[in-house]
Amino acid sequence: MKNGFFICMLFLFCFVTQQGFTQISWGIKAGINTSFFKVNDPDRFFFFDSEGTIPGLATGVYALIGRKESPIAMRLELLYSAKGGKTRSFLEPSAFTVSAVYLQYLSLPVLFNYHSGPLYLEFGPELNYLITGRAKFLNSSNKEDVTDLVSNRSELAVAMGMRYELPLFQLGFRYLHGLGKVQELVLTDFNGAPRNAGILKNRTVQFYVSYQVSR
Repeated sequence: MKNGFFICMLFLFCFVTQQGFTQISWGIKAGINTSFFKVNDPDRFFFFDSEGTIPGLATGVYALIGRKESPIAMRLELLYSAKGGKTRSFLEPSAFTVSAVYLQYLSLPVLFNYHSGPLYLEFGPELNYLITGRAKFLNSSNKEDVTDLVSNRSELAVAMGMRYELPLFQLGFRYLHGLGKVQELVLTDFNGAPRNAGILKNRTVQFYVSYQVSR
């Protein structure tokens, strides 16, 4: 958590220092996440894999830091961001167990922006801190709290995307590539020996619209 926070703040500090006197505008943002898990199952003992995507909300506020005459700027956001995915594990010769995992994060993207006209390109780190985690298992309609079972409450991701500026609104697309482990599953085989059954990492595609309140 601390390392990710310092990376984001250093990124922001270096930009503000380089820009000198800056102008700051801010606004609100709302979007839709389509998220899934990247699964690494090196032993293939339980054949643990990603099964599908989960939709979620991404909403919050943003600040754009930069000078109007400059083609570069920095976009800082504070978001509620829902991520997760579906997983599948092969436990018996003819039985698959499928579960859906819903993760709610507080997210802090710090993104370098470059624009030519109304088109902006953005790239930078995003720090995520898990608020709650819930899971719904096969043949169950209830969501169980799994917050304490998540290996890492904090996660650092790389964000990249673009947005288009309209007179009143901005339309954007972003891809979020999680670097940290959301969960590392270590199970035992039939002899009691530990086997690595999978490492989960977040992958998210985000579509959003934002509105600039101050200009």
